[in-house]
Amino acid sequence: MKLKNILAAAIIGLLFSCKKSESVITTKCKMSVICGDIHCITSTTNINFRLVDKNTGNNLLFGVNPVLTINDVKLYSNSTTQFQINKYADTLSQSLQVMYASEMMNLQVKNEPLKQISIKTFCDYGCCSRTAVEIIYDGELLIADDKNIFTLKR
Repeated sequence: MKLKNILAAAIIGLLFSCKKSESVITTKCKMSVICGDIHCITSTTNINFRLVDKNTGNNLLFGVNPVLTINDVKLYSNSTTQFQINKYADTLSQSLQVMYASEMMNLQVKNEPLKQISIKTFCDYGCCSRTAVEIIYDGELLIADDKNIFTLKR
């Protein structure tokens, strides 16, 4: 019986420790998210992007003649390529999605040198998730399109 009480107290403590401190979050996206008493066990930091040819604008991963595969593209949470971040192909939007992005990441395509991605601005689209809307990629400020997808030129 004592074990059940201790377990119940631990679970309740975990739920309350993850509670958002604000009930309404106002973002730079001119949108308010009403969170109320939502308790987040985990939250996501999302970034969505396409890789396109800098000369033609063709999508390098999707479309008629893709020249890259998802395995050719790697994201790392640091510059040592020690911690790889998972990504997913979204064939509908013809982009790559990352649900657990770091604020500072490095992108590597095939065996090319790493290019830094630094997330500058997020928008909260839910109480337990946020999506990148402004990044600095390879030294250049990029703003996501109306579907929150960045176009990275290669």
